Amino acid sequence: MRESMAHPSSRSRAKTAVRVLLIGFLAVLLAVVFVFLSRRSDRPAAIRPETRPLTTQKVDVKENIHFVKDTGGRNILDVQAARNFTDAVGLYHLKGPEGEKGGGVRVESRARDGQLKFAAFAEEVIYDADWTRLVFRGGVEIRLDDLTVKGASFTYHKNRDAVVTNVPAVFEGRRFRGDCRRATYNVTDEYFVFSGGITLVTAPWDDDPVPVIITGKSMTYARQPRTGEIRGDVRIAHGRSRGRCNDVFFAQFPDKPEFRLFDFHGNVKWEADERAVPAAVPAKPKAGEASPADDELIFFQGGRQRMEAGSMMFVPYGTEGWARYGSMQGGARVDILGEAGRQTTLEARETVFFYDEGWALQAFRLQTRARIRGEAEGRMRLLEAPTINYGADSGLLAANGTAAEPARTISGGREITAEWIALNLQTKNLDARGGVKIVSHPEAGNAGDAALFASGRTTFMTAGLAHYEGGERQFRLGEGARLWQGRESLEGRDVLIFEARGDISASGNVRSVFFHRDQKKNEDQRVEVTGGRMARQSKKGNILFLDSCSLTVGEIVLKAGRLILEPGGGENGEKYRRIIADQERVTVTQGANTARGDRAVYDLSEDVIVLTGNTVLEDLAKGVIHKDGKLTFHPSDGRILIENKDAERSTTIIKS
Repeated sequence: MRESMAHPSSRSRAKTAVRVLLIGFLAVLLAVVFVFLSRRSDRPAAIRPETRPLTTQKVDVKENIHFVKDTGGRNILDVQAARNFTDAVGLYHLKGPEGEKGGGVRVESRARDGQLKFAAFAEEVIYDADWTRLVFRGGVEIRLDDLTVKGASFTYHKNRDAVVTNVPAVFEGRRFRGDCRRATYNVTDEYFVFSGGITLVTAPWDDDPVPVIITGKSMTYARQPRTGEIRGDVRIAHGRSRGRCNDVFFAQFPDKPEFRLFDFHGNVKWEADERAVPAAVPAKPKAGEASPADDELIFFQGGRQRMEAGSMMFVPYGTEGWARYGSMQGGARVDILGEAGRQTTLEARETVFFYDEGWALQAFRLQTRARIRGEAEGRMRLLEAPTINYGADSGLLAANGTAAEPARTISGGREITAEWIALNLQTKNLDARGGVKIVSHPEAGNAGDAALFASGRTTFMTAGLAHYEGGERQFRLGEGARLWQGRESLEGRDVLIFEARGDISASGNVRSVFFHRDQKKNEDQRVEVTGGRMARQSKKGNILFLDSCSLTVGEIVLKAGRLILEPGGGENGEKYRRIIADQERVTVTQGANTARGDRAVYDLSEDVIVLTGNTVLEDLAKGVIHKDGKLTFHPSDGRILIENKDAERSTTIIKS
C-alpha cells in the first residue's frame, strides 16, 4: 500500500527537475543572445584607426572608381580612388595607387546646391555602409579655397557635419601658415578651429621680409569672409619687437591675399624696436634759448616704442589717401624712446595713426584727454587738450580745447592755456587763440619778459591770440593783451616781446601801471602811463611811449607827444629814474592849475615834475597867472614852485 502511494510522488519530482533544467537552459541562451546583440549595437560604424588595427583581408575589390554618393545628410560626396574594397568586418576602404604616398584618394563634400564645402585628400579612407563616419589616413590634406590643413589623420562625423583631428596638424593660407595640436572644421558654418596651442606666421606686407609671428591657445578661421581670431595669452613678435594681448582678430581682403585688418584686444602691450637707422640727436639749445615750441623735446619717428591700450587695431593697406593706419582705444599710451635719454609720451582714450607705404608717420589724432609729453636731460615739454592732431607734412601739432576745457602747454618756464594751441615742430612756431592765458616763471630764456617787470618774479599774461616766431624768438600777443606782475601791469591791443634782446613793444591804447616809493610819505605811489604805442630802446634800455601820451601820478596828469622812461639806478632802487615828456606841447594839470611847456622831466627819486620851455600856467578861475618860467610840481603835497626867467630868478610857491 505504501509502495503504490510513493510511485506517483517520485515521478512528480522528476518532472519538476526537468522543467528547472529547461528554464535554466533558456535563460542562458537568452543571455548569450542579449550580450551578442549588445556588442553588435555598441560597435562603432567605422574603425578608429588609432585604436583598432585594420584587417588585411580584402573582399569585392574594385579598381579606378569614381562615384557620387548622397549620404542623406546635408552634403553630397564626390569620391575618386584607385581601389575600393570591403574588409572582413564589413567596413569599406578607398585607397590610392599602390606605393604612392599622399593624395591618392579624393573626397569632395558639396552642398545640395553644388557649392564645394571642402575637398579631402588622403592615402586611405575608411567608412561604414551608412557613411556616418569617414576616417582619412596618411598624408591627409583638407582644402577649402586658399586654406590647406595637413595632418596624419582626420575623421568626418556625419551627425556633427564636422571634420576633426586630435593629432598635430599644420595649416597654410595666402599670406600665413601655422601649426596646432588639434583641429575641427565645421562644414555647415564653414569655419576651422585650431586648438591645443597654435602658432601663426604671416607676412602682411610685400616690402617687409620679416614675418609677424603670433602664438596663442586657439584660433578660429572663417572661410567667408576670410577672418580669423586668436585667443588666450596671445604673444606677437616681429623682428626685435614684442607684444602681448588677450586675443587678436584679423581679416583678409575677399579678392586678394593682403590683410586688411589686425585688431588686438585686452591688455594690449607692444614694445617696438625697429631701429634700422638711428634717430638723429638734435643739438642742445644754448643757455637762455628755451622756446615755447621746444621741438627737440617732441619727436614721433625713430627709436623704440612701448604701447599699451585696452585694444589696438591695425589696417595694413588703406584706400583713402593713406597707405596704413592703426588705432588704440581704452587708455592708450605710447612711449617713443630716442637717443641720449630723450622720450616722447602720447596718452589719450583713443589714438589713430596714419602712415605712408614706407612706414613714415603722416598724421595722428589723439581723442579725449589727449596728452603729449617730451623729456630730455631734465627739460620737459607738455601739450594736453581734449583732442590733439598732427600732420607730418606741415609739422603742425594742434591741440583743440574749449572755453570750459582749454588746451594747455608747458615749456621753458611758460604755461599757456587757450581754446586752441598749435605747435609747428619744423619752424618752432607756436600759435594760440581763444582766451589765451600765459604764466611765465623766472627761468633762463624768459628774461625778455622782464623789460617792464622784475626778472626774478612770475609774469602773467592774457590775450585773444598769441603767436611765437621761433626763428626770430618773438612773442606776439594780440586782440587785447595784458601783462602783469603783482600790482604792475602793461596792456594794449598788441604786445610784441623780443626774447633775444629783452625788448618789448605795444600798440593800440597802451597803458602801463607801476608804483614808486614816496620817501616823504613813506608809501607807494601809483603811476599810470598811456600812449598809442610803446617800445623799448635796446641800447639805452629806455621805454618810449608815443602818440597822445599821458602820465598820471596822484592828482597830476601830464600829457605829451612822447614819454621817455629812463631805467632806474637811483639810491632808493626805483624802477625808473626819471620820465621825460616832449614833442608837441606838454601839458601838466594839477588840481585847478594847468601848465603848458615844451619839455617836462619827472624825477622819481625827488618826486618832482619840472616843466620848461615857453611855459604858461593858468588857473581855472583866474586865467593865466605866469609865463616863461620854470615850473616845478610836487605830486606828494600839491605844491607848484614858479621860478622866473629874469636875472633875479624870483620864486613863487602856490598850492593847488
